[in-house]
Amino acid sequence: HYHAIDWKEKVSDRLRSGKIDGIIMREPDRIDEIIRCRIPGICAPVTKRIVEGFINIIIDNDAVGRLGAEHLLHCGFRHFAYCGFEGIYWSGKRGEAFRGRIAEAGHPCYVYEPPKAKGALWEKEEPLLVKWLKSLPKPVGIMACNDDRSQHVLDACHMAQIHVPSEVAIIGVDNDEFICR
Repeated sequence: HYHAIDWKEKVSDRLRSGKIDGIIMREPDRIDEIIRCRIPGICAPVTKRIVEGFINIIIDNDAVGRLGAEHLLHCGFRHFAYCGFEGIYWSGKRGEAFRGRIAEAGHPCYVYEPPKAKGALWEKEEPLLVKWLKSLPKPVGIMACNDDRSQHVLDACHMAQIHVPSEVAIIGVDNDEFICR
């Protein structure tokens, strides 16, 4: 859903209607159209750090990655891995910080390389994630870039018959209530 494009026409129609007081958004391709409409906006960027012309919600992704690493180090793991999304700014930053802290502690970090195609279907990606998980030394502490991705890792562990948390411990980010339950 981070790369969805089907909503763009609906947004343009609503902008032209003049019935919008403000907008909270990710980073639409038509950002110039929103700026021209002079609609106040708040942006939570996905693929870049900030979007010019808007108030931006920025998370300290370096701290998120370091904290995930600290937690897994504190749990006593000796093997570590990171699973993120391709082409999403905050996922990359979290992964860099996680790997950096793991390296400081003297451990290697395995990184899942997702398919390059935008909007890759989970049905096509799941076997790749299963294969990657099977290749990791166990026990392993894995940081997922967010709760959505942690659910993907958990589902792939189930498919691979890998026991959680004894073989693979997974830490997610964001506390998405729906996913965490």
